[in-house]
Amino acid sequence: MHRWRISSVLVSFIALTGCAASGSEEAESSRPPSSESDVPKGTHAITVDPWPKEVQQTPVPTVSPSPSKDNFCYFSRISDRSDAYFCAYENDQGDKVQADFCIASPSTTEEYACLDRGLKWTVLRGIRILEGLPSLKPVALSNYVYLTLTDGTMCWKTSMPGPPHVGDYVLSGFCSDGTDYWTRFAAVDAPSDASSPFGEGTDAEGRWLVKTGTTTPGQLTTRSVEAAYR
Repeated sequence: MHRWRISSVLVSFIALTGCAASGSEEAESSRPPSSESDVPKGTHAITVDPWPKEVQQTPVPTVSPSPSKDNFCYFSRISDRSDAYFCAYENDQGDKVQADFCIASPSTTEEYACLDRGLKWTVLRGIRILEGLPSLKPVALSNYVYLTLTDGTMCWKTSMPGPPHVGDYVLSGFCSDGTDYWTRFAAVDAPSDASSPFGEGTDAEGRWLVKTGTTTPGQLTTRSVEAAYR
């Protein structure tokens, strides 16, 4: 009789401790990172490579412009990548489109994948290279063509002539919130990717900083870059 009672108590104890351990492991596995060191830091610097992953494995819009002097591709004006191009063409809706930045297919001639400001790809097929013009590859302070700021604002590089310098800043591009973004230029000590390609250093999370604002001196705001695409 006593042996049966002792065995029952032991079984109950083992069952209870087993449940407690299982619950503890489940809670531990579902718990968010306990320290900041578990969270990736810094700006995500992305060198886009549409061939083959983004384009060949994912359905994307494809346009085959008609043979015309108005439909052509030429060297990119905002990226110094050897495979980056500017393309002008008429899409299927009859709209005139200028796309910069487009990446040439490494295996097929006259085929390009163009990335727009929404980070969506469009493939152009059968579009000719414009011949006889000098290469106008940019002398870039920053070779990143698209930026996503931490608040979701999208910025894009421009080849348009900008307004006068703001202090030691030069216009680099425009942003979706109506501001412009600016890059510090320094003839002697040019900024490097190791600190910040925009000449502003990094924030507490290690993300690159960039200045945005208007052309009014003293009204530029420092903002963090979540991702940069080149």
